[in-house]
Amino acid sequence: MSPGSSTESYPAFAHIGLRENPEKPQPEMPRTYKKKKPTASAADMESAVRAVIEKGQSIRSSAQEHGLKKSNLANYVKEAKRLGVDNVKYEPNFRKSQVFNNDMEKALEEYLLMASAMFYGLTPHSFRRLAYEFASKNDVQVPVSWETTRCAGPDWLTGFMKRHERLSIRTPEATSLARMTSFNRTTVGEFMDKLESVKGRYFFTPDKIFNLDEVCMSFLRPLIW
Repeated sequence: MSPGSSTESYPAFAHIGLRENPEKPQPEMPRTYKKKKPTASAADMESAVRAVIEKGQSIRSSAQEHGLKKSNLANYVKEAKRLGVDNVKYEPNFRKSQVFNNDMEKALEEYLLMASAMFYGLTPHSFRRLAYEFASKNDVQVPVSWETTRCAGPDWLTGFMKRHERLSIRTPEATSLARMTSFNRTTVGEFMDKLESVKGRYFFTPDKIFNLDEVCMSFLRPLIW
């Protein structure tokens, strides 16, 4: 898929930010792959390997008997002959094909959250380009398709989003420059100090405190002709 293709699963105008409600289940993404067959258990794989090595059973017949793929069983048999039957980890290691390690992915997640908090959320395609540059700077081996398009693939982004549930694809809301620059620790601190001072001076009861934010109340004097 070429960079910026309109067939991507994510809208180009959206950006990646902090999920508003982490407890709310997210809709299933269209790139979710559903396996046709269940993953073989470690016990079945070990039993099949022992049948081949210790009992002399053929790989094909042992795979059929235990409901395994012949190619997968052949790889485990080869590994068992090299290391010994008792020294092989028979559970599938899906993370061996993961591009970044856990620490690198954590750093990317924190960067996305920081950028979103600074009102500079990255679009999915921009983040894919960033992931490729991040891999290049750290000498991480990447798929050939990444080198061709000079950005991470959309399938990798889907997996990354699933592994980091704090992130979500969100549509940015219009925010004025004045509001962005005013909403900082210093300004908010001054407002809270003044509010506390007024409350301490006049001792307002809860029934005397009103929220007048965006209530369509005009304080301008009407024109008199």
